[in-house]
Amino acid sequence: MLSAGEGAFVNFLTLASSEAEFRAKVVGALIYYRLELLEFKDVRAMSESDRPSEDILGIAAELELNNDPKHVRYATFHIFPRAM
Repeated sequence: MLSAGEGAFVNFLTLASSEAEFRAKVVGALIYYRLELLEFKDVRAMSESDRPSEDILGIAAELELNNDPKHVRYATFHIFPRAM
């Protein structure tokens, strides 16, 4: 997904009843894709007041429709050069 010289930030969405559950699901997804997590930033429940993009709203609607508690979805990877 990313070359050795790239980093990225991304929004993850999943059905979770707590921050701990959210973190565990995202970490599991990242391990599956062999991606290294450097940090979580601004973990919170999605809110309309955040004015999420149409992409994020579409993903959230799909998660609610499918109601799969194990499903983790992500939006666009915003890639940047990695400082070694």
